[in-house]
Amino acid sequence: MDLVNVAGIFGVWCAAYEGLPDTHPEWPELFASNQNSKENFNVLPQQMMSFAYEDESSASLFAMSVANEDFGRVYYYYDDYLYRLFGRQRMLDAHGYCYYDRKMQGILTKHGINLAEVKHWQDKGHLDSVEIINNVEGLSARCVFDLQRVKFIPIADSFNEFLSKLTLQSC
Repeated sequence: MDLVNVAGIFGVWCAAYEGLPDTHPEWPELFASNQNSKENFNVLPQQMMSFAYEDESSASLFAMSVANEDFGRVYYYYDDYLYRLFGRQRMLDAHGYCYYDRKMQGILTKHGINLAEVKHWQDKGHLDSVEIINNVEGLSARCVFDLQRVKFIPIADSFNEFLSKLTLQSC
């Protein structure tokens, strides 16, 4: 996580300005970040706003929380599709564990959830936070909040800290 590229920053503006004649002609694909991240990729939890992407050929992105619990914290989301294809196996081969599975197990243990209750999903070869949220009874609001963010890796405590870590690389 020391060297992750930021290929672009999403444009965000009021819908009233879309389609005006003086809108820049080379940017017809610009759109509000959450519209794309929530509708097309369906990865953002509630109260999180994406603002940048790593590479135009993947769904990896950067997002900032607007929730009271972690307001302003910046997260990195690695494209889940690419992770399932390549990243998970590399992690298992190199370290013997999956980062996201370990993170979910920690959250469940922290909130007093019996891991045997999620054994069904472990039989699939991985844990799935959405299936846990939808199928395990009695999860606290904080546990659900933590599980919704399980695939988001915290990288900065504020947007200013995130910006201070950026360096310009030649293209």
